[in-house]
Order: sequence, then C-alpha cells, then structure tokens
Amino acid sequence: MVQPKKSGNLRQRGSSSLSALHQRTIAVELEIRGRHRLLVGYGIFERDRNLGEVLRVQFAADEAAEIVLLEGSWRGEIRSGKAAGCDYLIRLTLRS
Repeated sequence: MVQPKKSGNLRQRGSSSLSALHQRTIAVELEIRGRHRLLVGYGIFERDRNLGEVLRVQFAADEAAEIVLLEGSWRGEIRSGKAAGCDYLIRLTLRS
C-alpha cells in the first residue's frame, strides 16, 4: 500500500490516487450555498463493481451516511488535515 505524506497537498506532490487515504481519518469540508460544514470520517478505498475504484468516507456519527469519491473522475485537492485533527482534508463545494 502507498504510504501518504502527512503534510502538504498530495495532488501537487504527484499523487493522483485516492488509495493513499485508505484507512486514514479524513475531514471533509463541505460548502453548500455559502454555508460551511466540517465532517470527520474514515476512508475506505475499494473497487466497486459498478463504479470502479472509489474512496468511501464513512462517518461514525451516522453509519448510514457516506461520501463516495470516484478515482477516475476525482479532480480535487487532498490536504493535510492536521488542523482538523485528522490525517487529511478534502474540500467539496456543492452548487445548485
């Protein structure tokens, strides 16, 4: 398994794989219509038979909820999550 770096931006360091977030704590910063939310979860990288390689971010606060990022179409940034008490931070902006 690829061992990710603990700081900096993984995209800028040449890592294009969400697999580096497997079994790591992940803060997901959501911006929805100008409102910000921070969710803290755990990453599971796996192959989904319908979607291909995916990173599922699961949340202890709600076991039925998860965010799924598709390896083949992910274009976002992965940053250090130290400030949020996590290994990594992902920012997502949802537009209506």
